[in-house]
Amino acid sequence: MEISIESFGNYALSERNADLGHRKSLDAQLAAQISSPKWAATVETESLADVQRQALMFASQNYIQQARLIELQRDLLTAQVMANTLAITSMKMLEKQRYDAIIRNPPYTNDPK
Repeated sequence: MEISIESFGNYALSERNADLGHRKSLDAQLAAQISSPKWAATVETESLADVQRQALMFASQNYIQQARLIELQRDLLTAQVMANTLAITSMKMLEKQRYDAIIRNPPYTNDPK
């Protein structure tokens, strides 16, 4: 059980780190395009269809980012469930060890010597 939880943790972190660099570059490109004065001037002079196309592309990128956030939240929830399972499993083992130790060596006896 512990090995599978560790394995999932490594998988989730590696996937997140690999995807993070790609997303940052896309976000930077989008932010640079939108904040550029050239883009604003282009939008003002372009036809309405071209402006709508760019707005639609922006909305599509926003949708993709939201989908990625939902996927990340699912991964986090799965990791939390696994962490809780690991904590419960470890506590059960610890309780059993303590119980067995008390049974073998009781802390006190009712023997009135």
